Amino acid sequence: MAVLIVISLAVIVTTIIYRLRHQADDSALPPATRLALPTGSRALSASTADGRITLLLEDGGGGQSLLVLDAATGKRLALIALSPGDDAGGQ
Repeated sequence: MAVLIVISLAVIVTTIIYRLRHQADDSALPPATRLALPTGSRALSASTADGRITLLLEDGGGGQSLLVLDAATGKRLALIALSPGDDAGGQ
């Protein structure tokens, strides 16, 4: 019984040491970035995919646009104005 206790304690200590040495390095994370939205705009929603961040924006007049950013750098990739149309689905 004492042997099992010693082995269990050794496994626990080894696991703790391993996890302490292999923690994620927080210094690899990008610094906080401040993003200036177009004047009068507010963010309605955000989504991420394929290394990009897409924000749905609404301007003061109710118009909407998509702001596409590079997730790694925060660099603006595109600003796409959305407008209503009578062309449903682009057909």
